[in-house]
Amino acid sequence: MRIKNHYFILIPLLLIAFISCKKANNSNEKAAYKVRDSIPKMEITGQEDRDTNFNYCISNFILYISNQSLTIDTVDIKVYIDGKLVINEDFDVYGRAPGHNWKTFYFRFSKGIHKLKVESKKGGATFKKEFHIKNRHWVVIDYTNKGFIFDISNKPIYFM
Repeated sequence: MRIKNHYFILIPLLLIAFISCKKANNSNEKAAYKVRDSIPKMEITGQEDRDTNFNYCISNFILYISNQSLTIDTVDIKVYIDGKLVINEDFDVYGRAPGHNWKTFYFRFSKGIHKLKVESKKGGATFKKEFHIKNRHWVVIDYTNKGFIFDISNKPIYFM
């Protein structure tokens, strides 16, 4: 017998995804942080796909990086967390509109204090900061003509 109504399949799958997301966000992980090992780097390009939603669900450190410089079209940015290189990319100022080209990276860290270092050789800038992972955090790192700007929030950050 063939089921014509796909809701019999769709509803259980949505429930499983919701429960998995809830468990991932409530876990009290004591192990060392996992950088990109279990959560591959994802870039949002205007629409979220299934993998991006999953990574967003299980991560506790959502990092947005952008080149906001008006003098350097492409800037090299390296990000180190606790001394480990986690991002090594070139960031272009042009995207959907000049200066509106954020890339998104998803991480899951253990609770506690971590050290962040951001540097650009082409931009001649270095930034260091300690941050404390308590629950979930959204972070923006912008490269500007004056160096790096860092912002961390316990609530989602939205861009216009």
